[in-house]
Amino acid sequence: MKKILLLMFVFIFIYANELTKSVDELILINHKIKESSSLLSEDAKDANNLKINAEIKEYENSKHQILSVFSVQINDNNLNNELFTQLKKSKENTVLKNAKLSFYESLNDIKNTFLKSNKEDNTSAIKSIIDNTLNKLKAIELKEENKIDVESLIEILTYLRVNTDIFQNNYIFQELDANKIISYINGFIPDNILKYLNIGKIAICILILILVFLFKNIFLKIIFFIVIKAFKREKNDVFLHFLESLTKPLFCIFYTYACWLCFLVSFYPAPILPAIIKIFAIINTILFTWLIIAVLNGYGVILLSKLAKKSGRKEVINLMMKIIYFIIVIIAILIILAKVGFDISAIVASLGIGGLAVALAAKDIIANFFASILMLFDNSFSQGDWIEVGSIEGTIVETGLRKTTIRTFDNCLVFIPNSTMLGGTIKNYSKRKYGRRVKLCVGVTYDASRAQLDKVVKDLHDMLLNSDLVSHSSDDVFYHKHKNYYKQDIISVNDLEGFKSSLYVWIDDFAASSINIQLYFYIKNIASIDYYQAKSQIMLEVMKIVEKNGLSFAFPSQSLYIEKMPENNLKN
Repeated sequence: MKKILLLMFVFIFIYANELTKSVDELILINHKIKESSSLLSEDAKDANNLKINAEIKEYENSKHQILSVFSVQINDNNLNNELFTQLKKSKENTVLKNAKLSFYESLNDIKNTFLKSNKEDNTSAIKSIIDNTLNKLKAIELKEENKIDVESLIEILTYLRVNTDIFQNNYIFQELDANKIISYINGFIPDNILKYLNIGKIAICILILILVFLFKNIFLKIIFFIVIKAFKREKNDVFLHFLESLTKPLFCIFYTYACWLCFLVSFYPAPILPAIIKIFAIINTILFTWLIIAVLNGYGVILLSKLAKKSGRKEVINLMMKIIYFIIVIIAILIILAKVGFDISAIVASLGIGGLAVALAAKDIIANFFASILMLFDNSFSQGDWIEVGSIEGTIVETGLRKTTIRTFDNCLVFIPNSTMLGGTIKNYSKRKYGRRVKLCVGVTYDASRAQLDKVVKDLHDMLLNSDLVSHSSDDVFYHKHKNYYKQDIISVNDLEGFKSSLYVWIDDFAASSINIQLYFYIKNIASIDYYQAKSQIMLEVMKIVEKNGLSFAFPSQSLYIEKMPENNLKN
């Protein structure tokens, strides 16, 4: 029943807009809260305590609702000379009477300051009025019976002080003299309708929404024109795609601002409710975060892709983008929490207390994150590299904050935790710069003579030595014109950078059905298609040399020898 009565009071205050009743009701609620609190026992789990705490919570909610509409009620016509006359004639004690007079005088000053038609920022003036009144009220020597009443007045002023931004003048509507426009429109509407609906305000709100709907594309073109001029960009496909990605967030911002103007019109000339200000502040934070991410996804990616081409470290740029996204989202969440009323400094401080628990709960995530950082600085592989990790072989797609993505050669996508990558053995086939190994075994038949074998080995060696497809130690790249030249006296620069030129040809084995000649050399081009084409050409040259020297390629075979039996055995 108490809850219903309180809600009814709040309902009356919101719609009747009676400021004095709101103040009296707030004082009454604070008395009820004190009375209920005095009935609490020391046992927190006591059933009576739970009931009392529930009542106190209801009172607090009702008090919050009264405070939330208080800024609107300041514009009420109750703040006139008649009100102050009644206060002076009231039978309340002198201390409380003087406190209320100072309180209502300050509200009247706030109202007058708010309704000034100049373009000066009146926020500081309103804060000064509130601060002066608060100092007066706090300086009063209070008796126990007046304490809650005066503290309630201080609570109201403190709330208004914290939410001073709601008193900002709406300069546009004041310059347009919106009251005259609204009154002119309402002049054509019957009074019985105006009791329930302010048609003038509704008409202005509808006009605002129509204008935004009709001219949003023009606004968008103006913004895009400014962006193109600012970045000095040509209208190529990439840049147009970037501009297109901004369309949705900008449209949402336009419509949100239109709704904001509609709320300003609805409350005009009174200030808008603090709760509505918070809601729009949260929506604006979300929309501008969306816009910033859209800009990063568009122009940011274009800019960073150029850096990636210059540096050759695409995975570093990719990880940077992910970290930037993460930071932006975290900042947006903190701003939203601050708008809602959370103490951000307390949240940040609590991270230190709960840091250990979070670290233990998310140790794998943290391990993967730091592993990704170490891998990037270690430069073990880059995006697009052909690597082998354990039984997984494929091309690096990207290195994320938690996992590395690999596309295998059978077109399967594999996700490996970064900590596993860091702790495992990685074969990076893309780190070779010049020279890809070929081990070729050429088997010739046993009818080959020694002279023929010597000639074949010499011809094969000369062919490889003179081939433009094979890497040789005399090639220009081995004169250390590549990077890390300064390290040549400390380490093997060729091995560090991946330059190989070994070339050997020898008779390797007397096998079961062939004499094997081994060829060991490196093809210059490491790209797969060039490598396999070069290998095919060299193998054809090997065939020519073998045939030219009158030899044949051996194949697996078995010789069958029939033993000749004695003549006596044949006669028998």
